[in-house]
Amino acid sequence: MKAGMSWTYFNDGYKISKFFNKDGNLLYYYCDIIDYEYDANDDSYIFIDLLVDIKYYPNGKIEFLDFDELQKAYDEKLIDGKMLLKAISNLNKLTVIIEERKIDELCTYDT
Repeated sequence: MKAGMSWTYFNDGYKISKFFNKDGNLLYYYCDIIDYEYDANDDSYIFIDLLVDIKYYPNGKIEFLDFDELQKAYDEKLIDGKMLLKAISNLNKLTVIIEERKIDELCTYDT
């Protein structure tokens, strides 16, 4: 059994989820690269998955996932150049945070 919690950073373009094992030990972070649109008429948000993801383990290992899906979506014109660049930019911002070992600063829970 796994448990987890997530934090979404709208303006930075990512959602970070922490997954724990049954003993409460951190298994990994799973980071979705995202964008969003706000619909003022409905006062709602639409989240857009920009396809690339990061899986980051407590031992420092970083996996970059789904670049092939991003390329395919661009090649098939499912996303445009602007969205492609946004995905790469958001991925880069989060990668720097992970490499500087500052991801825990983003993932805090205050009661």
